[in-house]
Amino acid sequence: MAMVKVSARGTNLGTRSDGREIRNEIINEINKGEKVFLDFSDVDLISGSFADECLGIMIAEHGFNFVKSNISIKNSNPSVTLVLKQAMKNRLRIPESRQELSPIAS
Repeated sequence: MAMVKVSARGTNLGTRSDGREIRNEIINEINKGEKVFLDFSDVDLISGSFADECLGIMIAEHGFNFVKSNISIKNSNPSVTLVLKQAMKNRLRIPESRQELSPIAS
């Protein structure tokens, strides 16, 4: 399992370009046959734009099951978790009562 340390880009992440870089890193590891731990240790805040670029677009392109089976999110604080979940919900467009966003484990 490959570890992608998000804080290597900073503790407050708000740009789409940062999200795209993380997404590309994740996809590169998956293409090597690796599962990915996306580690949010030391990350205080992320923006919706960052979260959408990082995970939302991946859900739109590959589907939620692809993300769920290949990525585990670890060490995210409640604020980061909320923004990640919202970005995924926005891309899924499924009523909130039917969503299971289990790749996120705080």
